[in-house]
Amino acid sequence: MEEILNKIKTIRKNKGISQDSIANFLKIEPSTYTKIERNEIKLTLERFLLISDFLEAPIEEILNLPVRNNHCQQNDNKHSSEITIQQIEHFHSENKEVSNKLIETLQNENYFLKNEIEFLKKLLEKE
Repeated sequence: MEEILNKIKTIRKNKGISQDSIANFLKIEPSTYTKIERNEIKLTLERFLLISDFLEAPIEEILNLPVRNNHCQQNDNKHSSEITIQQIEHFHSENKEVSNKLIETLQNENYFLKNEIEFLKKLLEKE
């Protein structure tokens, strides 16, 4: 993950884009974006894709994937590709964990709201 975040930071700096600009685009506080770049807050897949679009940087470039063309490519750098696949799998598993927690939180909130609605309906029936 560090490698991906460093690549994002390098691309951002090379293009003269401030952290504040990306934070504004993502609709988050600049301090939150800084923490993402420092790997203090997990970079979600959604934010990763938005950052890639904002920086106008292909995902392959950020992930250091070989750029594919229409011709068959020989995989001279197999080790590098394996590391990249591992990075993608790690990134996916991190986001899966966050997604599962979010789903659980939303399910709990729905349960609470349904109970509240039932309670309020009973109050209205008494009147």
